Amino acid sequence: MDYIGLQNLFNHMNTVKIILNSLRIIKNFPKMLKHDIFWTYFQLRRSRLIKTKESELAVLLVDSHVLEKGLTMPNRRLGFGQQRVRNLVKYINEYISNYDASPIQVQAALNDLAEYLAVHKKASFALPEDIVKGIENLMRYRLDEQENFSIPCTAESYFVEDVDFEKFSFSRRSLRHYSNDKVDIDRVIDAIRIAQNAPSACNRQATRVKIIQSKEAKEYVLSIQNGTRGFGHLADKILLVSTDMSNWAPVDRNSAFLDAGIFTMNLLYALHYKHIAACPLNADMGSKLVKEIHKRLNIPMSEIPVCFITIGNASKEFLVANSQRIDIENVYSIV
Repeated sequence: MDYIGLQNLFNHMNTVKIILNSLRIIKNFPKMLKHDIFWTYFQLRRSRLIKTKESELAVLLVDSHVLEKGLTMPNRRLGFGQQRVRNLVKYINEYISNYDASPIQVQAALNDLAEYLAVHKKASFALPEDIVKGIENLMRYRLDEQENFSIPCTAESYFVEDVDFEKFSFSRRSLRHYSNDKVDIDRVIDAIRIAQNAPSACNRQATRVKIIQSKEAKEYVLSIQNGTRGFGHLADKILLVSTDMSNWAPVDRNSAFLDAGIFTMNLLYALHYKHIAACPLNADMGSKLVKEIHKRLNIPMSEIPVCFITIGNASKEFLVANSQRIDIENVYSIV
């Protein structure tokens, strides 16, 4: 067979392969659709769109954490988040009116508001009167009179040595303060190697990590990830954790994200062990932006972004958010 004949045969085989793959997709489409409809319906019925006691507490925890982050940012901007504060005051009043002030989520929100007010008073920054009165009126519900809930740290004290796992785990925080020093790429790669020890369904090992260090690529990521405002520009590198969907069946989509999530937590521990400051950020984006990310960052189309992690060497001194945890009794149950 001559060259043209071989080329025609190759093209024919590719056509057959495309047809077979298309038939597989068509065959599995009803199952995929049923699966997606079920989880979409389940999520809508149980999401924050439905107002319940639990969803109201979730709003308090999320919104108060935004204040926490602002209070611990490098070069903190006074007067930040005023509308957020107004909303939080409103939500707390509504919750207490319907229930009570005892849940730890309510107390965490009250403590963050107290610190917000104290920081601005100390700096002699005049907040709007309605904000000041709104916060002061809520202070009677506080059960803890401590004023400062941000945690001061140094680079030496933050990275612990020769401790048990419990102390090591509790020492890790999302850190947004980075020095100008470059992070050695070998330390990052070694952290990724350590993270590979994470369990994976049927040992698929479908999680991938992109190390983003060029100025252009970093600026692009910072422009699409709104959670980096105020500190992202200080990061030396940004990691993108993704999952390769070619390792998964269509109905295994949730498992793919679960695998990547477990890997990400292991990676955060590994980065902490290697004395690299890190802050995870979600990559929950629409299909149009995901396609753009594939193109701009040269990512295979089979990979879906799961999260970003800003990394750098820690500053000499910094503040970290307290990030109050809910009571353990609300986390576990015995069946």
